[in-house]
Amino acid sequence: MLWYMFPSFIGTFVSLALGIYVFYKRGKDEAGIIFFFLMLALALWNIGEFMMQSAPDVSSSLSWAKLSNVGFILIPAFLLRFTFVYPTKSGKKTGMFYSLPVVLIILTIFTNIFFSVEYGNGLEKFEYVWGEYYYVPILFFFGYIIGAVLNLMNRRLEMEKKEKEQALHMSVGLVAIIGYILLEGAVGLPGITLDSFLTLIMACFFAYVTVRYQLFDIRIHLFLRKTLIYLTTFSLIISLFLMLIVPFTSLARNYFISNQPFFYLGMLFIGGVLLEKMNKGATVFVEYVCPSLKWEESKVGEVFLIHRHSGVIISHLEINPQTRLYEIIISPVVGMYYPYF
Repeated sequence: MLWYMFPSFIGTFVSLALGIYVFYKRGKDEAGIIFFFLMLALALWNIGEFMMQSAPDVSSSLSWAKLSNVGFILIPAFLLRFTFVYPTKSGKKTGMFYSLPVVLIILTIFTNIFFSVEYGNGLEKFEYVWGEYYYVPILFFFGYIIGAVLNLMNRRLEMEKKEKEQALHMSVGLVAIIGYILLEGAVGLPGITLDSFLTLIMACFFAYVTVRYQLFDIRIHLFLRKTLIYLTTFSLIISLFLMLIVPFTSLARNYFISNQPFFYLGMLFIGGVLLEKMNKGATVFVEYVCPSLKWEESKVGEVFLIHRHSGVIISHLEINPQTRLYEIIISPVVGMYYPYF
């Protein structure tokens, strides 16, 4: 059952890492602070969805579900606020936009008028039971995100060329997320799976626009290239696992439940066979998303400090023992091309 929720688990770390990094870089201006809280809200939604299915009983599951929906309510609120302060503050009073989210959060925490939780059937340990007014937070979510898109488009007139491109791509991504939610019921997959992917998609979306379009003029440095590739490869492995497991659970549900270890071992074998190809695909994807990373890392084996005029080696540091260069050859060459010492 928890395999379905791994996207939410991954999304939690993506959201927190991005939020903390942006706060570290831009924590002194309002846009950076609002974005930080936006990522915290997204992390709440992610971890709440994951822990809801991990809870031991209905009461605990309901508590995590409420925490998840607090994040669900805060996301569009902070997102709309963000569109008023990025890239520069609009000057309009937006405090009233927080009134409705506060009311919805209070009702979510202290009542069950929006939803409750009960034991699920089959792979879902727990599932939502929608209340009489469940459509209220749903309409709020769509309304505020659509408002954020419209506000971004309206404010493009006062933005510079680079900022207009950033606003456009962010708006397109938000519209695509809305489309995903609307089509969710027509796919025919377990709802909890689609919710788990939705939380991860939103986390990856904000990470993508931040990195690809330097939302806060944040540059990805060399040491992060491999980290991004490894994370992308891991995401591909999880996605492959879910794509394989969903047909089995739908077409041969009883057989799958009684023979789960064999299916997991078979999928692990398939993942191992395709690991190299997925890693290459992840490398291509990362270099496409971040063109500035389109290079191979070089490893320093030895460092020489050489006198500019005489070519005499002043100091020599051997970092990699496997790399051994002849000093008599290095000295004149380095002295010729690096005349700063």
